[in-house]
Amino acid sequence: MNEQRVDTVSTYYKLPQKVDRISNFLMWMSICISLIVLYLNKLGPVKEMINILYVIVTILYFLASNTNELYLLRKAENKRTTHLLSNGLGVSLDDEFTNRYYNNELPPSIYRLGMNVFENTFFTSSISKKMLYSESIKILMYVIIWFLLLLNRKTPLETIAVVSQTLLGTTLITHGVRIFMLYIESKSLFERFRNVFLNYFSNSFDGNVKVLESQILDLCVKYEVLKGALGVLLSEKIFNEMNKKLTSEWENIKRNIGAIS
Repeated sequence: MNEQRVDTVSTYYKLPQKVDRISNFLMWMSICISLIVLYLNKLGPVKEMINILYVIVTILYFLASNTNELYLLRKAENKRTTHLLSNGLGVSLDDEFTNRYYNNELPPSIYRLGMNVFENTFFTSSISKKMLYSESIKILMYVIIWFLLLLNRKTPLETIAVVSQTLLGTTLITHGVRIFMLYIESKSLFERFRNVFLNYFSNSFDGNVKVLESQILDLCVKYEVLKGALGVLLSEKIFNEMNKKLTSEWENIKRNIGAIS
């Protein structure tokens, strides 16, 4: 048995990850430039050049962030969804290959598909929770700076306006809110999946199979819709840091619900 972890679908996320880093750099660059412009009133030609640079950086930021969210990330997520169905139902909908990406031993079926998405909700909620910590610190620091500027009567109104525009007009807060929503909703779906499979793996299960399968498909669709609606790119760095620990915890979860002995 090949124990090496393989995930060819991950290659589709490399470009969105790179563009996301570029987008973040451009956002902070535009913030810095807008603050610099405020203190160059006496340097006409220099200020004009910096204003042109600010316009260019803003346009590039707009293009990078929207291209990533509306096209690149969706393309990668579509590939992941297609392979999820291939792996869960045992049909070759694509030519991608994964090994040890989905960690469940059920044969191809709606139940295997459900277990795969169940595992996804666990990893997504865990990774987004850790992402939320760093994102919250970043937003909190910016809010504190903004509040201190408001309290200081000597702060120029233009500076307050730039900081306020950055706080409310960029993706700084909305990205944090999206990560928060992803964590809350994926955690809720995880708990619902857990209850469904706890019932399924129970030795006393004698319920309606079609109802159970419908519940599993409903939760699978809700998870995919959630990812598409929020458009959050999970941190590859955090995934790599937590993968071993989360995989071990996932094995315990399967054992606790009776999926493995």
